[in-house]
Amino acid sequence: GVYSNIHGGPGYAGYFVGDVHVNGAITQASDERLKENVGVVEGALAKVNALRPHTYNYKPDEDLGFGEEKRVHYGFLAQEVAAVLPDLVTDVHHTYHKEVAAAAVAESADELGFPALGEVAAAKSDGVEEVGAADIHAVRYLDMIALLVGAVQEQSALLAEREAAVAQVIADNAVLREEVTQLRQLVEGLRTCVDCEAKTPTPAVKSKERVERPIIFPNPADKEIFVEAASADEFTVSVFDSAGRLVLKSTSGRSPVRVSTAELAAGSYIVEVRDLGGEVIDKQIIVVSH
Repeated sequence: GVYSNIHGGPGYAGYFVGDVHVNGAITQASDERLKENVGVVEGALAKVNALRPHTYNYKPDEDLGFGEEKRVHYGFLAQEVAAVLPDLVTDVHHTYHKEVAAAAVAESADELGFPALGEVAAAKSDGVEEVGAADIHAVRYLDMIALLVGAVQEQSALLAEREAAVAQVIADNAVLREEVTQLRQLVEGLRTCVDCEAKTPTPAVKSKERVERPIIFPNPADKEIFVEAASADEFTVSVFDSAGRLVLKSTSGRSPVRVSTAELAAGSYIVEVRDLGGEVIDKQIIVVSH
């Protein structure tokens, strides 16, 4: 094959004006043993976002043109890249022969865009070739791969954080929905309560007058409550918390039925009264305060 080695000196081991085709892979030395001052790329996403990709054509009829037919390229403008990533922009000293450059865009170029050999020979035989030179800017495109990988990783980290935040919002909403459900149950219980004011009578001093709806007293309660019903039949009493969970097993008996609330935490509860057939006679809300 072709081997060129300038031992790190100035100049180029190879310089081509025009397309280069390779049947195979193009590799670049990347062994850790060859490198020093190794660091982590930071802020890659911001740098990538600051770059502006473009489409463009190379000028075929200028001294610095490459003699190619117009075709669309995708890339960057070196001057814009330098404003964001100056390390990726390299100055190249480009020399050229004007006569050969003119022949390269001659109408007699072959179907691949190369000038006919006769045109080049004629250009050279006209006398001393006029040589031109210019410094042009080039971009190290391969180095951008690491920057793009860093940007993708940063984007993935941001997405993971947002997914975690969304999951937390969903969990918080679930808690709020549960609390709203409990509040609705509490409000519904209050709507059915017609005698929720504090009552202080005890079974010994309470009036014997019976009412159709069960009476629960005292309310607020401390260590116990009594449920008095108009019917002489037995009934059951159950106590639920504001979420609808049974906290005291059913206590059955004839009026008045005594229910101990000493083990309950302070708060609002729903007292449910059923007949022995299981039909709900009434539901009322009580407040337990110790």
